[in-house]
Amino acid sequence: MDQERNRAPSEEFNRFLRKKMRFLLSAGIFFVSFYFLFPLLISWFPERMNRPVWGPFSWAWLYAFAHFAVVWILGAMYLRQANRWDRTAESLRRNEMSEHALSTGESEKRKSP
Repeated sequence: MDQERNRAPSEEFNRFLRKKMRFLLSAGIFFVSFYFLFPLLISWFPERMNRPVWGPFSWAWLYAFAHFAVVWILGAMYLRQANRWDRTAESLRRNEMSEHALSTGESEKRKSP
């Protein structure tokens, strides 16, 4: 059990973690930028953001409602990606377990006369 904790993660697992981190950071940076751009646009361009686009709705209203769409789209993207990560993690775990079983099986065979 202690050997499993002390074992260094495989290169494939590290690659998996880098891909996951890249997605999470990209999505997070995009959302935070999109979110904080709204008050900045309103303060920098109040007359443009107040122009009507469709009926009584101005660009500010359109941008505000776009936040809902962005949250749903990012949520759907995350769920789809998380399912892929789960499958990848399970496959990595199975590979690690089989490699560990092979290595312990071989070492036990060497110990016995």
